Parts: sequence; structure tokens; C-alpha cells
Amino acid sequence: MTEAPGVVAARSLGICIRIIHPGRVTSVGEAATACGVGVEDVVKKAGRPARGGPLGLDLPVLADPRIVGRTITLGTGQRGTVVPVPADAVISAYQATIADLSDDA
Repeated sequence: MTEAPGVVAARSLGICIRIIHPGRVTSVGEAATACGVGVEDVVKKAGRPARGGPLGLDLPVLADPRIVGRTITLGTGQRGTVVPVPADAVISAYQATIADLSDDA
């Protein structure tokens, strides 16, 4: 089986990862439980504390200051495969813009 694009991208950026296959999930809460993280650490491509795309896409990245210093989970471009990564490593690697992305902003 071919490695997920996000796994390849993380490794090429020198980001230490472990791969999780959470199985079929239908909500952010289920995804968090399956990955062993809090709901606030599940990052989606849009609408969560980080926006701009999973690992491996060449898109601008916005990161909410609430993820700084945390470990977050990101999609890899392959269904059913996510990776927990240090948010700071992703912010640095993608030169993310830190901005308040809360619904209140």
C-alpha cells in the first residue's frame, strides 16, 4: 500500500509522527476518542482551530493561537489515516499565520 501523502510530507519536513488508523468515525468526538486526544486537538481542513489543509498540500495555513504548544491530529490525504503532530512543528514548517479563528472573531 502506498504511504499517505501527509505521511510522506511530514517525514520530508522532518516532523516526527506516528500513524493512527481510527476506523470509521462520524463526528469530531468519535475521531478524538479513536485517536486518544481531546476534541480541541482534532484539526480539520476548515472550521477548526487550524485552517489551510492537511499535511502535504501547498496552501496558506492559518493557525489559531489555541493550538500553539499542543499536539494536534491532522488528516494525511488517505481515508482512515491521521497523524498526531506537534502544532508548533506544522506552524513552523508551513510558515503559518497565527490568527484568532474562533467564531467570536
